[in-house]
Amino acid sequence: MGEQLTLLTDRDEAYVQSLASHVRERVEEVMRSGGLVSTDRALILVALEMADECFQLRKANQRAEEHLERLLRLLEEEMPSALRPPAMSVSDGGTLEPTPR
Repeated sequence: MGEQLTLLTDRDEAYVQSLASHVRERVEEVMRSGGLVSTDRALILVALEMADECFQLRKANQRAEEHLERLLRLLEEEMPSALRPPAMSVSDGGTLEPTPR
C-alpha cells in the first residue's frame, strides 16, 4: 500500500504499528487470492471481514456474559444452603454427627 498516515491516538506506537501490519497482511492476502483486485477493493473487503469478525466476537462475548450471569444466579441461589453449617445431632453413642438432609 505504501502510504503513510499521521494519527493522533492515545495508543502505544508499537501497538498501532502492529495494527497497521495486520491490516497490510490481510490486504496482501486478499490481493494474492482474489486475482486482479485493486487496493481500494481489497481494503473494503478486509474492512468487511474485520467488521464481521468484530460483530461475531461481540455476540460470542454477550452469550458468554449471559451464561456467566445465569451461573452466578444459580450459585447465589445455592450458596446459602452450601454455607449453612450442617445440622448436627447426638447419636445413641453420645457423639455429635451430621443429620442427613
